[in-house]
Amino acid sequence: AALAPEARGVALAGAGACGGFLWFNKPPATIYLGDAGSHVLGFLLAAAGIVCVRRVTAWPGLLGAALLLGALLFEVWLLVTARRAKGGAA
Repeated sequence: AALAPEARGVALAGAGACGGFLWFNKPPATIYLGDAGSHVLGFLLAAAGIVCVRRVTAWPGLLGAALLLGALLFEVWLLVTARRAKGGAA
């Protein structure tokens, strides 16, 4: 939030969500992040990163966006592939 004013809202929302999760997840844990929560955090990081790289020239900005989204999409692909290999639903 301090480094990129354009992404301040997304960064503060993500930080608040992580802080609330950590507060309620102190030992003994009462809640768990799970796949859905980790995907939301990954999306928030990617969205904040995309907002940050928009002010860079075209090619570095596109490369940064591709790397950020590529990591998120790779994680989802890996999760679906692993669950299918175990015989579970995707």
